[in-house]
Amino acid sequence: LENLEVKKTLVAIAALTLVGAVSAQSSVTLYGRIDAAIGSQKTTVGGNTTVDAGAQILAGSHTGNRWGMKGSEDLGGGLKAIFQLENGFNVDTGTAAQGANASFGRQAYVGLTGGFGSLTVGRQYDMLNIAYGNYDPFGYSGYGAMNYVFNRGTGGDVIGRQNNSVIYTSPNLGGFSVSGLWAPGEDKNPVAGTSAGNNYGLMASYANGPVGVGAAWQSNKVGGVGTRATTNYLVGGSYDLGAAKLYGQFEGTNNKGANAKDNGWQLGAVIPL
Repeated sequence: LENLEVKKTLVAIAALTLVGAVSAQSSVTLYGRIDAAIGSQKTTVGGNTTVDAGAQILAGSHTGNRWGMKGSEDLGGGLKAIFQLENGFNVDTGTAAQGANASFGRQAYVGLTGGFGSLTVGRQYDMLNIAYGNYDPFGYSGYGAMNYVFNRGTGGDVIGRQNNSVIYTSPNLGGFSVSGLWAPGEDKNPVAGTSAGNNYGLMASYANGPVGVGAAWQSNKVGGVGTRATTNYLVGGSYDLGAAKLYGQFEGTNNKGANAKDNGWQLGAVIPL
């Protein structure tokens, strides 16, 4: 049972206070998805059932449950303030689903957009997750092939959403744009002599007419003594033939701390009926 998109646009300022002209235009959109299912899960090892909880009410079998608000405030001169707050929850129990029970574990950011591009600060999707969603026929979802490669591989990008992140995205110039991410770990411990973690990411993409191509690179480093970064890269593309849209991408990972590498590739197509 899924309510795919419920949206209501409110011509008002809600959950955000911004200083601006009285005549400035503002809007807030309320949206969400609710996904529930009835099913069962059983684990069998060597012919013996080790896990069987019986009938279960399952949350997010197809897509993650969420509700959120996003909006903008016109500050004049082509400049706008923007924000998005997105909560993930389990519809079967009502508990939070992401970010260690965070109130807005899916996304929480505020920023500015204008002729210079956009600059946002908060908890946001990282460059690799955005890139693989662009060139996956399933989009950004738990059913995307690259999602499994990144999150189940020997050293993939298991972060997905970056706390304390700053993202800059350039203006779209003839279909070409670039983005950069920086996120300090905020976990330096001078008493224990440990260094802070950090994340850096870059992404470039081109989308014009039926053609879409892009590449991304990212470095994730956890705080500690002598820790080494895990780096990821991805190249991908898509082409819309009209009768079908083709997708392809390749990713590579180097987990320097575990001395492990993996890579994966994907080909796919979406055929509208």
